[in-house]
Amino acid sequence: MSWDWTAIPAALGVGTEPIVRRVTTVGELRDVLNDAAAQRDRMVVIEAVVPRMDVPPLLTQLATAASAANKS
Repeated sequence: MSWDWTAIPAALGVGTEPIVRRVTTVGELRDVLNDAAAQRDRMVVIEAVVPRMDVPPLLTQLATAASAANKS
């Protein structure tokens, strides 16, 4: 199942037009962050798409520790 993260504001009934973007490049992310910084009165949802196994080491360690804790 694939989640449509960009639909969250509509599901929550956000009244003010939110900034909702799906980004796949650093340039797109930079642009939407600049847009968000300029419009602080709006909800911002950014779906950042990264390669499947592009995970920071700390997040991997946290997931491993959580998995081990859940087994016991």
